[in-house]
Amino acid sequence: MRRTPIVILGMLCLLAAALWPGSGAVRSADETRVLCSILPVYAFTQAVVGDDPHVSVELLVPSQAGCPHDYSLRPRDVQAVLAADVIVTHGLGAETFLNDPAFAEKQTSMLSISDTCEAIFVGDHEQCDHEHDHEHEANIHAWVSPAQAVRQARLLKDKLPARLPMAGRERYRANADTLIQRLEALDREYRTASQQFANRTIVTFHEAFDYLARDYGLEVAATMSGAHSESPSAGQLAGIVDTILKAKPGAIFHEPASPESHRLAKTLSAETGIPAYSLNPLNQTESDTTLDAHERVMRQNLHTLTTALGNTR
Repeated sequence: MRRTPIVILGMLCLLAAALWPGSGAVRSADETRVLCSILPVYAFTQAVVGDDPHVSVELLVPSQAGCPHDYSLRPRDVQAVLAADVIVTHGLGAETFLNDPAFAEKQTSMLSISDTCEAIFVGDHEQCDHEHDHEHEANIHAWVSPAQAVRQARLLKDKLPARLPMAGRERYRANADTLIQRLEALDREYRTASQQFANRTIVTFHEAFDYLARDYGLEVAATMSGAHSESPSAGQLAGIVDTILKAKPGAIFHEPASPESHRLAKTLSAETGIPAYSLNPLNQTESDTTLDAHERVMRQNLHTLTTALGNTR
């Protein structure tokens, strides 16, 4: 007999309760459990919560997992979702694994940080509105653009403190203000530097840098893979080479967590003479999940962009 997703998830929950480390531990009566879906969400939420001992902030999708589109929930993940008081998600379709009917009662616990972002939809060249476009799949990588990260931090300030302990709400808002100021400074650095780029055309591995390109005046001439990082066929690769030769981009960018992107970039660079560099979308890291990691990676990206695209000054 075929089991429904709800039955399967229920069985997973029972298994998780048996296997979860510390599942028998007594939970503090005044502890608020905040579960963050993916790495960038965790970094921003952690910055807002700070070191409040009455709030635990946990990461659902492991930082080593990469793209959330490919992630399947483990039994312990199901248990974590059901046990959370607040679930902070990225939104824009990043967390399809939370759409199961078994999580229907948790929907009111979920807070998306991208609701005010200027969304880009895969296959569209124009910006789309959340309310009138439901036929296209959203590009999830808003956090890669500091301009959109500022919007996410502002939403966290507006929405998250009300879901946390009342005694700490002024501190959460102050922490959020600090986060916003740091991200605004990062945004200004990008805007100032990008105005001086000598070549504004780039090639990327996949759509991870579309927000960054749009917000800072760059043009993505081609991507090396499909929406979910599928490898191109020989014919598609030849077409990408032709596009690069015509567009004359300043650089081809691969991603540090993807050996496939490095291989493709090396091949394209050899075929076209365009140099290849590493650009990091912060979708995977071994251990560092702090706000400092986000800022450091984004500043390193800016340094790489400036090196690769030249400077008119």
